[in-house]
Amino acid sequence: MSTKFKIYHNLMPNRVREIMIISSPYDAFIMEEDGGLLEHVFMRVRGVSLIEPPKITVVSSFTEALDMLAQKTFDIIVSMPKIIRNDLFEFGKKAKRLYKNVPIILLAHSTKSLAQFRGNFPTGAIDRIFTWSGDRNILWTILKWWEDKINVAHDTELAMVRVLILIEDSPFYYSSLLPILYQSIVKQTQAVLDDSLNEEHRLMKLRARTKILLASSYEEAMELYTQYRPYILAIFSDTRFPKDGQLNPNAGIEFLSKVKKEYPDLSLLLLSTENSNKSRADEIAVKFQDKNSPSLHLELKRFLVDYMGFGDFIFRMPNGVEVTRAANLATLEKVLETVHRDSLAYHAKRHHFSSWLLARSEITLAATFRSILIEDYTDVDILRKELIAILENTRILRQKGIILSFRGEGFDPETTFFKINDGSLGGKARGIAFMIKYLQENIVHFSEFKNINVAIPKTLVLSTDCFDEFMEENNFEDFSEVKYSDKLVSRLFSQAKIPKKLEADLRAYLEKVNYPIAVRSSSLLEDNKDGPFAGLYSTYMLPNNHSDINERLRQLSLAIRLVFASVFFRGPRAFSRNTLHRTEEEKMAVLVQEVVGKRYDNFYYPTISGTAQSHNFYPLNFMKAEEGIVNLSMGFGKIIVEGGQTLRFSPAYPQNIAQFSTVNDILANSQKYFYAMDMRPRDNSNDLWIDEEAYLTKRDISDAINEAPVRLLSSTFSPDDNIILDNFSPAGGAIITFASLLKQQRYQIPAFLSKLLQLGRAGLGCEIEIEFAINIPEDPLAPCDFYLLQTRPMTTLAQEFDVEISDTDIQKAFCHSTNALGIGEYIDVNNIIYIRPGVDITQASAEIVKEITELNQKMRQNGVHYLLIGPGRWGSSDPHLGIPVSWNDISNVSGIIETSPGNFKADPSQGTHFFQNITSLGITYMTVAGISDFLQWDFLEKQEIVSTTKYLKHIRTSKNITSKINSKKNIGILLINE
Repeated sequence: MSTKFKIYHNLMPNRVREIMIISSPYDAFIMEEDGGLLEHVFMRVRGVSLIEPPKITVVSSFTEALDMLAQKTFDIIVSMPKIIRNDLFEFGKKAKRLYKNVPIILLAHSTKSLAQFRGNFPTGAIDRIFTWSGDRNILWTILKWWEDKINVAHDTELAMVRVLILIEDSPFYYSSLLPILYQSIVKQTQAVLDDSLNEEHRLMKLRARTKILLASSYEEAMELYTQYRPYILAIFSDTRFPKDGQLNPNAGIEFLSKVKKEYPDLSLLLLSTENSNKSRADEIAVKFQDKNSPSLHLELKRFLVDYMGFGDFIFRMPNGVEVTRAANLATLEKVLETVHRDSLAYHAKRHHFSSWLLARSEITLAATFRSILIEDYTDVDILRKELIAILENTRILRQKGIILSFRGEGFDPETTFFKINDGSLGGKARGIAFMIKYLQENIVHFSEFKNINVAIPKTLVLSTDCFDEFMEENNFEDFSEVKYSDKLVSRLFSQAKIPKKLEADLRAYLEKVNYPIAVRSSSLLEDNKDGPFAGLYSTYMLPNNHSDINERLRQLSLAIRLVFASVFFRGPRAFSRNTLHRTEEEKMAVLVQEVVGKRYDNFYYPTISGTAQSHNFYPLNFMKAEEGIVNLSMGFGKIIVEGGQTLRFSPAYPQNIAQFSTVNDILANSQKYFYAMDMRPRDNSNDLWIDEEAYLTKRDISDAINEAPVRLLSSTFSPDDNIILDNFSPAGGAIITFASLLKQQRYQIPAFLSKLLQLGRAGLGCEIEIEFAINIPEDPLAPCDFYLLQTRPMTTLAQEFDVEISDTDIQKAFCHSTNALGIGEYIDVNNIIYIRPGVDITQASAEIVKEITELNQKMRQNGVHYLLIGPGRWGSSDPHLGIPVSWNDISNVSGIIETSPGNFKADPSQGTHFFQNITSLGITYMTVAGISDFLQWDFLEKQEIVSTTKYLKHIRTSKNITSKINSKKNIGILLINE
């Protein structure tokens, strides 16, 4: 639970859970069937309080009641005798002796039955008398009154809950007035739920409703007033009631006069059966209500609206003419921008805003508005800006770190994080939600980075309940059978229907949102520590700029359905088998997220995208693993996660970049292309199910040389001097080096990332990986905007199983690597698949993937695992860097060995989704590229040949292969088990 709301979770600690009603069978029938009294209590409590309704036990005699009291505990006892006799009082005294704290209420059928006592009831038998004239609300009112009485001291002290005091000694009148007051307060409370941020906030609003306290004498009223003076919202007082033990015709006048002098702005109402007392009310400047009025209840409700701020805020001109209304805080903020100056001044002068806010339990905000005096402003428009700023700041502050419930009507499009339905957020959204809250709580740690604005892209989450409803409404069951190909699943889901309520919410969302959006997966299993499922589900980027909202809705709806479909794709199914999860247990939430970037002509992209890991699996020289590793690219981060050519560096040493050691290295290893979104509208949303990246385009750096990001991030090559100049020059071409950020330290991005990783590691309790995007302005003095896109725990379990590798071990090995990952020592396989030496993978990568996939399928069917050996970076989509396999293509692999034959060089990438899944499963991962590294090809050639293809060879060793990995030193070997 949010720390902002924890205090309200503790409100109303004392509840009425067990009620005993003593009545004749006939009265019980009336309550149960004719009057619906008991059912009404049930529905009222459940509908208003968000708690389980109380249990009601009905007995027909006092003897039966005493027997029942001996068996169980009750919170309140209500007696409804037809005729009030002494046996009632005898029962009351006996019950009080047994349970002195249990209130006993007499619910009389009429005032006539009370007349014989003239108010002189035996002491110690009855706590309060009510009369029932057929109003179904009476029993519910009694429960609310008693709960208010036993909780008010606690709730006012804890959360400054407001209090309304009713001073009335007549059971007939307070039995009539209390139901009206409670109904009005409940209605007001339910109305202000529109301002609630989420269900948690709704619960807070309900529990923080105004309490009503009942007093029947001057002394009792004064005691309540003295005790709860700071929290009183209003006082309604009869004119004639006991004072000093005697009925005093002026008690109400005296009491309200005293209060008026101390609190002149408090809402005070004098009630009387004598209309002549109106002039006396006028004398002390309080409002008057005739209790004999035939429209008493209606007039009382009108008072709550006109003088206590219940209902809409009604803007009036000084002459009383209504000009407009505000139903909630959001509309109040909007109306204040344009409402007439005279109306604004009229309400501000009389503190009407603070009264309205108090009635909505906006206590702190009401106090702020109350402190604003119109006399302190020379111009009403200056006051207008001040009030708007207060409301805006309150809204922004409340939303930070909070998951808001999405409501189609009146939602604020500037809100950071919305959620539709009550299901799970899924792994990806859960990580973002955590970081929103965690960063807000730890913002002080980033105070040194004043030129970096940290934010989360505006996000709407469709919870897993939306997935369940979609599956159920379309009668979809399990698609995990092999017969369902990815293409078939996509087609079936694209033809299915989105639930109507969800479609309505999406339409309402698009009516206010017209920036580019990403539709991203957030499954239950995604981004968990034991298996991140990274990159296995679908993501769709939408320009969201078509002139027809129906077309935009079609595109968004289709993208959501296709993300749902990706749960049943072969890649996730294969990964689930390796992590011992069942596809049928998986559920999908969906993120609809603002795409970070800026528009450049027909293209849209961020200045920088990146990943950062708190643990560096391959630290070089003096670098340490715990200092982390960062991967940067210009444009969208697709090039990083698919293993393209980008920039990697340690944030602790941003100027020591191994891939930029020489001028030739810089020219060879710098980013050559980037991804951007094509913003030109299209009419065919069906492009999406054919191509997940329908709106993404690959652009050469040279094509964007006139765009700000290229100029900002580029250096210039001087061929005459064979040097790289750390500034952009159109004459020398653009070499993406990020020098302005890493060498010139503009914005202190490396130091900021180090701090963020350190904080994230502490928050997650393990190593962390983040994905981010940065928008950098052209003005060098303006701050940049850093957007946190995703966080996930990293798996580094391999270090817990490290083994020592001796020189003798290395001599016996057929493979040795100084860039190795894996889990200690294990004996697993005797099958090896390798790309035959001499194959040009840049020309044959697609065919190689096809051959590997076919062999992997056979291995999986036979339950056989294998080692995979080949050149370059496995999992890269760039054929010049490696083989573009996906996880599904090699799902039965036990180890991967990357080689670098000849001048083919590709550093292992730690930012790819492929790499994240490999490391999470503890799969051996070795790169043979160092000076002391080796792979004995002659050993492989001597082994039994199982099969050969055009590009591959499948061999089998006579004995199992042992893998030994020391992850702390990044050393690994493969040798035959002896």
